Amino acid sequence: MDWTAITTRMGRRIAAAMGLCGVVPLVLFAIAAAREADTAGAAAAASRLSGESELYADLIRARLGVAETVVETATANAASDNSSALKRQVGNSRVFKSVVLVNSDGVLAGGETALRPSPTQLLALATGQTVLMAVSVDGQLTGVFMAHHVSVAGGTRLAYFELAPDWLWKEIDDLPGTALAVIETDGRILHGGGTLAPDTRRMFAEHILSSGEGGLPDTLTWQDGGKAWRGVLKQVPLTSERITTIPWGVVVYSGESSFFARSARIWALLPWGLIALTLCVFLADRYISARFAPACAALQRGLPALQRRRFEALPLTGSDEPRELLEAFNRCAVSLQDQFRALETLGEIDKLLLGSAELEQVLEGILSRVQTVTRCHCVGITLRDADAPGRGRVYLAAIGLSGLPVSRVELDDDMLTTLASVSEGLTVARCEDMRHSFLRPLKDTGAEFFWVWPVNVADRVEAILAVGYRDPPAAEPLLARSGSQFAERLAVALSKSAHDERLYRQAHFDPLTSLPNRILFRDRLSQEISTATAGLSRGALLYIDLDHFKRVNDSVGHGAGDQLLGIVAQRLRSCVKEGDTVARLGGDEFTVILRNVADPDSAKTIGERIIESLQLPVNIGGRDHFVCASIGITLFPDDGSNIDDVMRNADMAMYRAKDLGRGCLMFFDPRMNSRSVVPTETGLQRALRRREFSLFYQPQFSIGNGALAGVEALLRWQTAREGMRHPGEFVPAAEKSGLIVDIGGWVLEAACTQLASWRDQNIVPPRLALNVSAQQLKQEEFPGEVRRALDKYGLPAAWLELELTESVFADEAAGAALERLAQLGVHLALDDFGTGYSSLSYLRQHPIGTVKIDRTFLEDVPQNPASATLVETIVVMAHALGKRVIAEGIETAEQLEFLRERSCDIAQGFYLSRPLSAEVVTELLQARAQSGSRAGTIREAG
Repeated sequence: MDWTAITTRMGRRIAAAMGLCGVVPLVLFAIAAAREADTAGAAAAASRLSGESELYADLIRARLGVAETVVETATANAASDNSSALKRQVGNSRVFKSVVLVNSDGVLAGGETALRPSPTQLLALATGQTVLMAVSVDGQLTGVFMAHHVSVAGGTRLAYFELAPDWLWKEIDDLPGTALAVIETDGRILHGGGTLAPDTRRMFAEHILSSGEGGLPDTLTWQDGGKAWRGVLKQVPLTSERITTIPWGVVVYSGESSFFARSARIWALLPWGLIALTLCVFLADRYISARFAPACAALQRGLPALQRRRFEALPLTGSDEPRELLEAFNRCAVSLQDQFRALETLGEIDKLLLGSAELEQVLEGILSRVQTVTRCHCVGITLRDADAPGRGRVYLAAIGLSGLPVSRVELDDDMLTTLASVSEGLTVARCEDMRHSFLRPLKDTGAEFFWVWPVNVADRVEAILAVGYRDPPAAEPLLARSGSQFAERLAVALSKSAHDERLYRQAHFDPLTSLPNRILFRDRLSQEISTATAGLSRGALLYIDLDHFKRVNDSVGHGAGDQLLGIVAQRLRSCVKEGDTVARLGGDEFTVILRNVADPDSAKTIGERIIESLQLPVNIGGRDHFVCASIGITLFPDDGSNIDDVMRNADMAMYRAKDLGRGCLMFFDPRMNSRSVVPTETGLQRALRRREFSLFYQPQFSIGNGALAGVEALLRWQTAREGMRHPGEFVPAAEKSGLIVDIGGWVLEAACTQLASWRDQNIVPPRLALNVSAQQLKQEEFPGEVRRALDKYGLPAAWLELELTESVFADEAAGAALERLAQLGVHLALDDFGTGYSSLSYLRQHPIGTVKIDRTFLEDVPQNPASATLVETIVVMAHALGKRVIAEGIETAEQLEFLRERSCDIAQGFYLSRPLSAEVVTELLQARAQSGSRAGTIREAG
């Protein structure tokens, strides 16, 4: 027996879904039927109670009428002066139990009886009516009496006729499933209702009074004895004018049935319905699973085999969509088999091409594999003959053909032009001798239909791949795609040498001057330093920067500037000997690596020769241009044995040459790394008064996309004797003297002025960073000064970023100033991060948005694993705190790539750009705004 309906997940899901779809309607139907049965049962019970109450009310009324007739007859016939005759008549009647004669006032002898008419009843008796009375003793009913006046021996007496209970209440108690109570308006029970509570009897009495004689029955519900009851009350319609009584009511009642009791038959049938539904679900599930599960099981077995590249067809089982799915799987397996076979063949071809330097050596193996994939009759490759223009060689492989015969053919130029424009290939159904000459060897083997693909190298058809068929081939996309892929690989093989050479030059040579670029320069410099360090020779590095080159671009345009750079490159090459390296680092910066330098004078001679050569006029656009150069020279390994140290030393010497007036050369001196003269307070005051300070701006770039992220304003002091001085040379003296507050105020004013100028030109950088000292922050009015400066020029606070060091956190006043500055909207950055001892805690306590990694951490990155780990940890930690990270002091491409891989946000340093004058930065921002492109790396020295 097939148990897939319950043993498979799909079968169980189908069974569950079908069962749910059946059970829910069945249960809902049962609930609806039960509600209907409950409503009908409640209505039937109410109707039955109403009918019984009316029936017994009419029965009691009729019996009381009979009794009243008997009373009238008996009293009318009474004539003796005693009651014996009356008693005999009553005794002969089953209606009454006994009769008692009393005085006309209704009081028995002795006056002890409770059977005494009320004044109203006495008045009714006086008018000849019969009064119906019920007597209770100690709360228990003793009897029901009819009182009537009797004339006896000429006198009037009052006769009490006691109704016989067996006759009055006969058959009234015979109520199966219900109970009956006869009650007066005072709540007294005349018959039945022994279990009714006093509150219930009082409720009945109120309804008797409110319903009125002959009114409709009242349906009542109540709680009594912890049980719900339902009943119908009907007032006994005593319509006779001869009877006076307190109104009676008949209540027929029964216990309230529950919802489940009234719908018990429905719930009894529900399990049978569920059993029938389960059977139907099982049979339907088995029917469906028998048509779906085998196909799914086959696919479950086939897919892992497909993953293991076993392209086996699955047996067709089931019906409908599952069978169609198996058919589609089989077609997919065949297609994947063909594709994998093609990929394997392409891989084999790649190995053949990579393992051989000459294409002709592997053609036979390539052609046989192409023939296998395309399932063609023959295949040929036509190579253009470089020694004989217009001719080619056809290498042929065909079924039943051994070896690799070669045929020489003349190529049609028009056909080659046509092929050059159809890289996806074309089909040839009619072979023309001249136009399709390269197909003639294939046609000679019996092929009639051809598919042809060009092998293009540098937009020129260098070879033709053709496959031939004896019968029309099927239009399969795989065939066209495979042929195109074969052609592409052949193109790679043909252009391998040229392509490798082109890629090498693109990666290692400057496209404008054809000089080695930064990458090749660093490689050669590293080799020369290694050789010199080994003691085999001495070398020198010349760092050359053209003076005022920007004027050429401004006066005659960038095209003329490019021509000038080309001429400079030629002159530099002419000044050095064979084996030396002249390279262009970018912009107007060049370097020269001198090999085998005997002494410093040899390097000096080359430097002077370069300066003299460059000073010669250059005619561009009909005008003579004069170019000077500042050259920094460092010797290795004397001045350094590390590539970064050597470049830094040469760069420092070059800038020293610029400080000395430009157009000269300067050797590196270790003393350049130390401060020369500590400025005095008087000198700083004079510099501040004479406006000898100026701001330079170093661009900051986004590491992710190279876009300009901001600029940092750097203070410079242009002295009369020492030239340009950097902050490290005079800021400590300014802080010691207290002048740093005044200098900082000037910096804030100058920076805001420059920002306003850039804003007016619509070239504002994303953010301008300023360095702020701890003494400035201690000034209570400093946040107000920042606010006033921004308001003065109408600048948004978000354009400004203040950089501070950890020393400001030690002072509570400075910390309060940070909060006030943050409230203004000014960005705050922590400079030289990591050099203190509690940076992390301060980052959490103060509104710092940016962390700047100190340059000392990047000096050995990525060569030193410890330094690399430390920098990576700082970046991760800062990002975890929601801070952006700026790395300063980037001097090598390796450092930049390391930071890019660690997701550092922003970078600045000499490798990207040196500090620039306001004019140069303005030109940069204008170019950025005009081009709309992202800012790249800048290598522009002032």
